Amino acid sequence: MIHVFNLDNTHASQSSFSFGVPLPQGTFWPEQNLQLVDESGQALVASIHPTALWHDKSIRWCLIESQAPDSVSMIDSPQAPGKDKAQPSIRCFITSTNAKMFRKVDCATKHDKYFELSSKEKKLRVDKHSALHFQECNYRDSSEQAGANSLRSHLLLQTVGYRHNIEALDSSSFTRSANTGEPIYAQLEQAFRIQLANSPKHLQLYLQYQLDYISNALTLRLSLHNPMPIVQEGGQWDLGNQNSVELSQFGLVLECPGAELSVSCIDEANSGTATNNDTEFEPYESWSVLIENSGGDNWQSKNHVNKHGQIKLGERGALLTQSTNGDAEQTRIMRPKFTCALKNQDTSYALSLAQTWEAFPLKVLGESGKITVDFAPSDIASFVELQAGEIKTHTINIQLSGSVNEPSAIALPLMPVPSSDLFCDSNTIPWLRKSVLKSPLAHIVEMGLSGERNFFNKREALDEFGWRNFGDIYADHEAVGHKGDDIFVSHYNNQYDPLFGFLKQWLLTGDTQWKQLADDLFEHIVNIDIYHTTLDKLEYNGGLFWHTDHYVEAETATHRTYSKRQQQGVYEDHAGGGGPGSHHCYTSGLALYHQLSGNMKAKEAVLKLSTWISYFFEGDGTLLGTLLQYRNKAIVRNPLTGQYPLDRGVANYINALIDSYELSSDAQYIEKASNIILHTFSHEDDIAERNFEDIENTWYYIVFMQSVAKYLWICETVYGISHDYAPIKKAFLHYVEYIATSEVPYLQNSERLEYPNDTWTAQDLRKIMVLKVAEPYLVSNKELLEKVADKIRTLTEYVEAKLIESEEKDYTRILALIMQNNMSDKIEPRTDTPKVTVDYQSEPYSLLGFAWRFLKQYSIKREIKHLFIRFPQLKGKKTEAAQA
Repeated sequence: MIHVFNLDNTHASQSSFSFGVPLPQGTFWPEQNLQLVDESGQALVASIHPTALWHDKSIRWCLIESQAPDSVSMIDSPQAPGKDKAQPSIRCFITSTNAKMFRKVDCATKHDKYFELSSKEKKLRVDKHSALHFQECNYRDSSEQAGANSLRSHLLLQTVGYRHNIEALDSSSFTRSANTGEPIYAQLEQAFRIQLANSPKHLQLYLQYQLDYISNALTLRLSLHNPMPIVQEGGQWDLGNQNSVELSQFGLVLECPGAELSVSCIDEANSGTATNNDTEFEPYESWSVLIENSGGDNWQSKNHVNKHGQIKLGERGALLTQSTNGDAEQTRIMRPKFTCALKNQDTSYALSLAQTWEAFPLKVLGESGKITVDFAPSDIASFVELQAGEIKTHTINIQLSGSVNEPSAIALPLMPVPSSDLFCDSNTIPWLRKSVLKSPLAHIVEMGLSGERNFFNKREALDEFGWRNFGDIYADHEAVGHKGDDIFVSHYNNQYDPLFGFLKQWLLTGDTQWKQLADDLFEHIVNIDIYHTTLDKLEYNGGLFWHTDHYVEAETATHRTYSKRQQQGVYEDHAGGGGPGSHHCYTSGLALYHQLSGNMKAKEAVLKLSTWISYFFEGDGTLLGTLLQYRNKAIVRNPLTGQYPLDRGVANYINALIDSYELSSDAQYIEKASNIILHTFSHEDDIAERNFEDIENTWYYIVFMQSVAKYLWICETVYGISHDYAPIKKAFLHYVEYIATSEVPYLQNSERLEYPNDTWTAQDLRKIMVLKVAEPYLVSNKELLEKVADKIRTLTEYVEAKLIESEEKDYTRILALIMQNNMSDKIEPRTDTPKVTVDYQSEPYSLLGFAWRFLKQYSIKREIKHLFIRFPQLKGKKTEAAQA
């Protein structure tokens, strides 16, 4: 048995959960029947399926999807009569079994006009052609009609200035069953196209239904996507663009004719975070809440400007309107959390939201027999603007069964506590070690949760709330030197991959606050920070937006770096405009998030970013694109020589390819990474010619070295040893020797730096990481090994002493760098010389071959298409010419 995680009963939830775990090589195999058990060997209902394999075909990663056992859902709460007091957490293990298989039950079936989702007690029919149209049916009713008093829903959607038509696109459904056959949940995904009348603009609506078999809980995820490209205005990305779409309604109406309304509501500003079991339900004739802002101390932050640069958020807090016995009462509540229930003679239904005030605006109206949820209410001062390439996502939880006398409140989702030993010992996350928690820098990382400027307080300082902002991190290091009385608005957009850092901290410590930060940041990245369009330039499509431009505020650019309202020329070579760029591409956190959760949005994001950054470096294959590539050869692949720049962008490119391989097992990603590395550096390089003394323009080579270290690791652990491995390793050690003999802390050359601060000290951790990775390769080179060990010691002593005393140490950027790069343990040296196991070798670059491939795929039609994309003003001239 392998201990994988613990389950505790902090929250009352018997809903299903998913958790990915690594397994040591050779432990379990895909053909085995695996089972999740507790410490006594009692089986738990669970599906365990492999998601990645070791090179010997044993299971490397697996996804566990399970239903919380009854003992976990016990609540120590006066609102849970008859329940025992909280039990100790349950230790969960994976083992192989010969248990009897039950016949699988299909809980997601497809019919002519609808899909049917079934749980233990409930059955939903979801219309194939109408968006968000579902109805509950009698479990034993095989007719096409629902009962007169059954639960049903319909979509709420209105765009400003346009009528629209909705067309069904794709759909898919499946049943997740335990390895022994019992159903866990049924899932349905639907996609719709929303065409705006008399306009080229359209939206896409994605719906995901998940109905848990045991708990009868429905999780409904609504995502509204604007797939249009932005209409470029000098490389700036402001609100108010002509391809934005404004919303005056978006949500759903839930109806149960004749049902009575009751509501449970708390103010989190006063009572703190609490589950919905903490208050009783009160009956109302009608009840509504309108949330226009966060209700926090900084609720009027400039973070919330509209397209006119104005802040229009109503009054502080939410407006609560309650009507009982014909009397209506209005009150202000700062941060409402609530559950609305509809109760009829047979059962009750309870509705709650994953976020309320955190993702404002929101209006919820409860009446007799109906609950309306609107994420873009027309009652607010400014319409909700969905920017081009942006996705607006919300999650609604609906409990479909409960006691007639006591509506079922909806608890927070169950969160397994990972086994840190398993994650550290499996060697599936590069250089993850528990000993890092004993590092002197671990105290600084802990300040991210408990310090005065912890990540939650940073969120409050900027008021990083609202559906577009929630989850992102305040880039507070940018506010240094700000002299105004108001907040300096700057967004971080996952620079240096704090998503990866948050997940690492959660795996090492088990502290669920890190996982909460990771979950919030993940949703922000995949919905807001990635440019979700296929209609712009290929080097922009699917890219990750930079953080807010340095030393200026976000203004009306939101999370898209450049605004027309920003001051120009604020630093050397200030561009003041542009789009997603290769130096800001972080995929490892997204890849790990998928491995830990099975979340397909995370996998799609990694593969999309990998495709985007490939186009960035390789070009779009057109003649114009190739000419632009040659013009920009200092930052992309040179089409004449095939060489890549030795910089952070190429490092990110390699990381994206490795992460894509991790999630797909497609060897082409590693082969491509090999080729890029070999066309970036060599053991024959004259390093003096690299001019590393010009720190500002060349320090990125250390980031590249980290990506090469990761490449060597993936080859040694999973992919295998190709013919490219040896020359890449030789080149790596060539540059390691330079680091060991010539590099010093950056701030010791502060006169060469434009802004010498302790971010540079945190960047020195990268050098230490590279040297620690190199140590095991140097057992036969004692002289260089001693130099490397000495450099590790002196750099470590310097960095630790400097950062511990630094007043900047709890800034977002420094915390992100420490979480990403701090290593404590030495890596065990290899005693063998790796032998070639993969018959692959990169070919030398051939300009003739490049020209031949270019001519073979050349297309006049594609050339014209991309010409119009790059120069949209030509479309207008074409139209004028046609009209003439």
